[in-house]
Amino acid sequence: MGTVHAHHSDLVYLRQLVGAGFDGIASARHELHGRVFTAASRTAVWTPPAIGAAVGMLSTRLMGKRRSMVMGGLIGGVVGLGAVAAWASE
Repeated sequence: MGTVHAHHSDLVYLRQLVGAGFDGIASARHELHGRVFTAASRTAVWTPPAIGAAVGMLSTRLMGKRRSMVMGGLIGGVVGLGAVAAWASE
């Protein structure tokens, strides 16, 4: 019975945490009049992952591993997204 109660309290905490996140998003939208992200930041966020995916796919294709092109693109996209996150967190 104790395990069930512990899981229930974890789920309640998770629900409160998600609710707080949604409240923060709503507050930011209200404060910025609905425009949380500008068009320039959208481009800046998605360009490096797209370039990383293209480089990853091209590199696996040039190595002759045609089957792993999708995986190379996925890894390149993740690396590009990580680079954007690291750059923005400065």
